Amino acid sequence: MEPMREPEPPIVPRDEWERRLLGVATDCGVSPPPEALTSDGIYE
Repeated sequence: MEPMREPEPPIVPRDEWERRLLGVATDCGVSPPPEALTSDGIYE
């Protein structure tokens, strides 16, 4: 059986907020959308 798509490369945190978020994250086999991993959308 082949995977449906290639695995995504590891996420590289861009700031302290992202480092802390990824530091407490648990791999549960589900990939959140990129918007969920940045603080950019919070202030729009």
